[in-house]
Amino acid sequence: MSGVKTGDFNRVTISNDLGVGRRANFGTSGQVLKSGGQGRELTWGSNSATLPEGLTAGANITFTPAGVYNGSVATTISTTTPPDGGITTLNGGDGIIVEDDSATEKTIKADLKANSGLVFTSGEINLESIPNTALANSTISGKALGTNLANLVKGANITFTPDQPYNGSTEITISTTAPDGGITTLIGGDGIIVEDDSATQKTIKADLKANSGLVFTSGEINLVDIPNTALNHSTISGIELGEDLEELTFGTGITASPSQAYDGSTAITITASTNISDLTASDGILITSVGTAKTISTRIDADTIVFKAASPTKLMAVAKVPNKLTAGSGISFSSGTTFDGSAAVTITATTDATTRSITKAIFPTNTAEYRVYRRTFTSNRSTSMLMYPIDTNFNYSFDHTPVSRYYKVEISFSSSDAIAGPVTGIFLEPLLIRLDSDNTYTTGYQNPQLVSSIHTLGGKLEQRTAVIILDLGASYSTAALQKVFPVVIQQSAESGLPAAGSRDTGAKSAGIFYGGGQAGARGLQMVMTPLSENDVSITEPTSGSPFTIPSDDDY
Repeated sequence: MSGVKTGDFNRVTISNDLGVGRRANFGTSGQVLKSGGQGRELTWGSNSATLPEGLTAGANITFTPAGVYNGSVATTISTTTPPDGGITTLNGGDGIIVEDDSATEKTIKADLKANSGLVFTSGEINLESIPNTALANSTISGKALGTNLANLVKGANITFTPDQPYNGSTEITISTTAPDGGITTLIGGDGIIVEDDSATQKTIKADLKANSGLVFTSGEINLVDIPNTALNHSTISGIELGEDLEELTFGTGITASPSQAYDGSTAITITASTNISDLTASDGILITSVGTAKTISTRIDADTIVFKAASPTKLMAVAKVPNKLTAGSGISFSSGTTFDGSAAVTITATTDATTRSITKAIFPTNTAEYRVYRRTFTSNRSTSMLMYPIDTNFNYSFDHTPVSRYYKVEISFSSSDAIAGPVTGIFLEPLLIRLDSDNTYTTGYQNPQLVSSIHTLGGKLEQRTAVIILDLGASYSTAALQKVFPVVIQQSAESGLPAAGSRDTGAKSAGIFYGGGQAGARGLQMVMTPLSENDVSITEPTSGSPFTIPSDDDY
């Protein structure tokens, strides 16, 4: 190239490109110069050559992998703990700057934001000036702080001394020039006070609010102290302006010069201890040593705590809790019956409407009388035997998930015996009741239950209450919403009645009175109360006659 001469040079500075060879080849990014030998052109080539001389790890330096570094193998270079220990790296966090003064000397200082009003004075943090942007309000009468107020200009019969408009920057005396006319009355508006010095002399001055920070200095309005109450925010980290920050104290391995707690009022230099040989593992911490290196790790319960991928280090996460949460009365889980944190579960509490007893009642205003169907049957009572409803509206359909598998069901009504016997003599014709799951009247939840042993010639009116333990089944919480249909039948002593049953209008059947003018009739009422499964003992009826009647002389 033009201007380049052969010779020995201590330093060559190339600001941009270096072209080699007769064609001035500038190479590509990452390439290195390769010698072609004496008298031959230099060329650009890949940076894959082995260094002619190896780099060997000295004291307190380790290579990974170990050996001499010549560029042929990627190698990590690390410092080991110096013979006397020590911190090898200082990083400046929020509000801290670390400056490298030399290889062995660092300076730690506070990082003050430019134009924040914070400066250093003799090494101490000082508040020099508050920028307008830091104030909640930075204007007076719409004028930004640091600018002039709009000019006050004199009109007729007014003189200014000195003779110039007034904007608060220069002291001015205002006078009237109309001794025989002009302004007769001066009234102080917002921010102005008019004082009567004499009959012919007035003083007009600014009205400064007490404790606002505004004062007069040599006749000029001056800002002395902004009270905390005038600021939008008057705290730093919850500490009021004018107060001291909470003290920063130094624990094991940290020394302070001077040796005192730091609250920002005094410059303090902190130094980390260079001795890490006396680290002690507390609860949940494990320290392992390999040579002079120490690794601090958490000690976890692998059954409840796991590590999950994250950067730069893995995160501890809860796998499950050691003790399971079990749903009690009035509480249900979206899946399963226990919760240990290993899978998401929605917990639901029963509402007020479902925890109370459910009442279904019919109280007609007109006369309501039901004659019970009678049938003759000799087989055992069953859940599928045909029975009949008292009233087709007397039933309940769940509109919510039942809160329990078991309900106590109380069915109340007024009933009477038959008033005309079907056969000669007096016979018992039991009145039976059952709870069905639908309106086919052959799908009982349980076998029919005795309400009353009715006499064929009784004619007696009584209030009846049947108490039944309803079992909705083990799948009550997940199955389709269920229904409850009360049904009745009278087991007749009269032979020849059809299997489907009959209802005698001649008052041979028991009567149920639940409305209108019937004496003593209280209506039909069904009260369903949820029961705790732990408090209910369900027994199944036994068919046949499992008991032996003792002889007369056994007692």
